[in-house]
Amino acid sequence: MSLDVVNTNPYPMVGYKAYEFTINAGANEHDFFSDTGKRATSGRIVNDGAGELTFAVLSNTNGPIHIGKTYGDEITLMSEEEFGLDGLEIEKIRVTWVADTSYRIHLK
Repeated sequence: MSLDVVNTNPYPMVGYKAYEFTINAGANEHDFFSDTGKRATSGRIVNDGAGELTFAVLSNTNGPIHIGKTYGDEITLMSEEEFGLDGLEIEKIRVTWVADTSYRIHLK
């Protein structure tokens, strides 16, 4: 798992990726709020590998205070699928291993 900050302007595009998300990997939690000091309002998650994965978004709409605690429903991404994340206020994304795969997340 790695973190790439694409630029350092006030609204950076941040990328997270796992090239080898393999058995017993459990879950990866990507904390956009801690990494940037703000919530993401657009982005996407892409399953690049052969297996499937699930992900859930922690979204807080209770104002500027970072108090989000509950993830939303798990969403399944099959191999080569992509899911748009526009219009949400994302603090964190949790990606859970289902089958060996790789993935990318881009948030802004």
